[in-house]
Amino acid sequence: QFHSIDWSVGYKRTFAQEDRELDIYYNASDGNSASAYTQEQSLPTGDSLFQGSNSNNEGRDYASHFNIDYTQPFSEKVKLETGARVSIRNISSTSDVFSLNPAISSYLYDTAQSNSLTYARDVYAGYASLLFPIYKILNVKAGLRYERTETEAGFSKAAGTVIPGYNTFAPSVLLSHRCENEQTLKISYSKRIQRP
Repeated sequence: QFHSIDWSVGYKRTFAQEDRELDIYYNASDGNSASAYTQEQSLPTGDSLFQGSNSNNEGRDYASHFNIDYTQPFSEKVKLETGARVSIRNISSTSDVFSLNPAISSYLYDTAQSNSLTYARDVYAGYASLLFPIYKILNVKAGLRYERTETEAGFSKAAGTVIPGYNTFAPSVLLSHRCENEQTLKISYSKRIQRP
């Protein structure tokens, strides 16, 4: 079974100056899971149990995101967009396994199969992009995004796990030219960030 609660709240502020605005947004999800199994094997006669195990697995998955974005136009065709984001993710899981000891007909805690995990990843990001024209030929949107990622993981089977934090710079540029008949030609480059 799995239970999850999701919530979000947002705020948007507009100003007298057209296209100038401030957006603040927060959303989070908190989920809890529980599963269990029982497995038994007996001889074909069915009267002698020779192998078995059972397990309970409980876990939690929590994620939250906070965004703030601000747009500042300097003229009709020049606009600055900036923002920041904080993402927090915490996962935990515990699996307790009990194996049958036929000699005493009892289930004992199995350290070889039992395990637990804790995982936390925090991402701190900021970005800025500027939209501006080059004469009447091109519209340019150039930006840079910076992210700092911090990860911690704890495994019951591998103590002392260290995952180094890292920085990422992700540039982007979009060139567009408006053609006749409401057509637009665009060329863009961006660096995408993928995490395991």
